[in-house]
Amino acid sequence: MRLPDRLRRWGARSDVKTASITSAALALCVIVPGMWLYGHLAGEAMREVDRWFEFVLDVAVREVDENGPDALRRDDLRSRLREASVRLVDASGKVLIERGVWPEPRNEVLSRSSHPDRRKHGVDSAWLLRSGNWLVGKRATASGAVLELALPLRHFAAESGEILVEILLMAVIAAAAVLPIGFVTTLRAFAPLRRATAQLREVDTGSLGVRLPSRGTGDPIDLHAETLNGVLARIDAGFARLRSFSSDAAHELRTPLNRITNVTEVALLEGGEKDLRTALEAVQRTTDDLTRTVHALLLLAEIDDRRFALQRRPVDLAPWIEQHVAAYSASFEEVGIALVARIEAIQIDADRVLLDRIIANLLDNALSHAPTGSRVEIHAVRRDGGAAIAVDDAGPGIPEVDRERVFDRFSRLPGEKTQGHGIGLSLARAIAELHGGTLRASRSPLGGARLELWLPHAAASTA
Repeated sequence: MRLPDRLRRWGARSDVKTASITSAALALCVIVPGMWLYGHLAGEAMREVDRWFEFVLDVAVREVDENGPDALRRDDLRSRLREASVRLVDASGKVLIERGVWPEPRNEVLSRSSHPDRRKHGVDSAWLLRSGNWLVGKRATASGAVLELALPLRHFAAESGEILVEILLMAVIAAAAVLPIGFVTTLRAFAPLRRATAQLREVDTGSLGVRLPSRGTGDPIDLHAETLNGVLARIDAGFARLRSFSSDAAHELRTPLNRITNVTEVALLEGGEKDLRTALEAVQRTTDDLTRTVHALLLLAEIDDRRFALQRRPVDLAPWIEQHVAAYSASFEEVGIALVARIEAIQIDADRVLLDRIIANLLDNALSHAPTGSRVEIHAVRRDGGAAIAVDDAGPGIPEVDRERVFDRFSRLPGEKTQGHGIGLSLARAIAELHGGTLRASRSPLGGARLELWLPHAAASTA
């Protein structure tokens, strides 16, 4: 990389920009007050010169009025005038008396007369003062003549220049001192961020438990570290779920695949047409089961990624639930279980296809756990601005400590021997939450488990 590109990238760094701005601000805090101080002091000195000049001009006019034009030739008046030049001009413009060197036209003259259009020079004159400047004033005498006085400002300009140079030198020294201070301060302020960056470089999928240190100050760096810690925690939890999911999925899918392998091997060994047909039917049932499982997993993935768009329509719960009761009645009667429904007339806005998946999973769960000769009840009532649908059975129930775990994917309770892959309730809860509702497990009045679904009347889409 070429040097100009390196310098440009270096100058674009946040710490370099911060250090430069800090140093420039500190330098300005030194330079600006210094320049203001110089202007103030020089302006005060200039005003003192103005007052002295007016005083000398008044004294010279009074001497001329009292003692005549010859008073300008006396040494005592000359000592008062110091380096000032003086001349007396009559009404016709003729120079009567002249002492000292008069400024040439090329010199800049700062007027100091009692004439109405005179210019007063203060701080601005001090800033623009040059060694060739003169202070000139005039005053009319009692005889009608005009007394003119001219004072060279070279000494004052030289002293003001020396003061300015000293102030500028002090400002440069101060700026040179604050520049490294600004850089060191900025580097120290960014040190926690650099350490955090070094730690983040060590993070990979095997070390997601790393957390950045927080000093508890609440400053932006601490907030940044705490935010990153939250992100790392969520990523770590996501990877943990992914590892668990992969392991569980492999374990659950291995059983039906082994079943297919065993059935086909036996059929091939037997070789009979009847055996082959039986094997193909068993393979078809198993592949249908695998297909349903894969579709459920894909739907869960879409819901988790917020990629599933709800198709909400008004749904009347009474006819909808009665339709499912009618469809499942034969399956319940076959195992000697009564299916009873008590439903209020309620209408909600929801995705009908997804609600079918929920109620089917809840009825399948009840059918798997309810004992022969018992009954399963479905209730639908208004509650909390929505509809509560509960499915009760008289089975063994769900221990309180496991009432959340049953909604985990591929979860089974200890000692459970029912068929299934353990993703039905997980999918049902995901669909309920997608609608803005809830699904929870509790103890049923029938003695078994109650799975209660709550949905708002008009669920807001979270897709």
